[in-house]
Amino acid sequence: MLDDLNRLIVAVAWVLLAILAGAGLAGIAVLIAWGLG
Repeated sequence: MLDDLNRLIVAVAWVLLAILAGAGLAGIAVLIAWGLG
């Protein structure tokens, strides 16, 4: 039970990290495009 909970927490953490990384990269790309435009 506890192991399953730990796995779920780790999976959620990785998903959140992936979303944050994607949003960060998209934001940087937009800033670069805006600066060049």
